Amino acid sequence: MHALSPRLQCSNDRGETGAHGKADGIAEVQRQKALLKTGALQNAILTSANFSIIATDEKGIIQLFNVGAERMLGYVAAEVVNRISPSDIHDPDGSDGARARP
Repeated sequence: MHALSPRLQCSNDRGETGAHGKADGIAEVQRQKALLKTGALQNAILTSANFSIIATDEKGIIQLFNVGAERMLGYVAAEVVNRISPSDIHDPDGSDGARARP
């Protein structure tokens, strides 16, 4: 075995060496499947109309405005994402905050 062939020899965090390649490929496929499953779950939560989710960046600008927020507050995501902060749509009177609809 050639000493410079990392595909044939490796060392894990316990200092054990051995052949790899196929095991790494299987682990990567499993990681990708888990990532897709997590992404699907996250998407299902964010697109739910039963509750409002609003997320901002470090400057306080809205980055995420889900369907629930649209229904509860009367704004479409395209109107608020990357444009305003939650304080811009906050109702200081303490009512539900929904924008008056025609």
